[in-house]
Amino acid sequence: MVNQMVDYVIDENVIENAVHGKKPQKNGQSIALPADAENEFLYRFFRNKDRMFVNDKIRQKIYSLEKRIRIKHKSEFLDNRIIPRLLETLQNFEKTITIDGIQTEFSGIKNCDKEFVGVTLQSNATLVTADGDLKILMIKDKLVSKCKCFTVEEVLDSS
Repeated sequence: MVNQMVDYVIDENVIENAVHGKKPQKNGQSIALPADAENEFLYRFFRNKDRMFVNDKIRQKIYSLEKRIRIKHKSEFLDNRIIPRLLETLQNFEKTITIDGIQTEFSGIKNCDKEFVGVTLQSNATLVTADGDLKILMIKDKLVSKCKCFTVEEVLDSS
């Protein structure tokens, strides 16, 4: 079976969750859930020919992730293999395509969602998120509802 190449925009939360192995606790949860899906997605991405789209802001976010994750999660186990592989992938111009990204008024959950959605709009790639709430907001937004946005679990289930 031949795997078809897929283009992604990878939300920074997918990376952060995979590195420290946990999803953030939501209201009412007594413990954080493991981020096994995020970890599996990233390792599959590193091994295959899929590509990711970024703009300069997203690229800089990824470069600063290691320091931010180590400060935020300093007492926890961290998967030290993901960030170096991700940084290597950013340098591979066959696997990482840098574009401008369309400026959008989509507000999302956080301000940085505009960057990820703008790159998704311009590249026609699939936005992969660890946040189902972002997907719901995108579906409800007239401008960005045409974008493909899936949670990590949905991407893994479809492959």
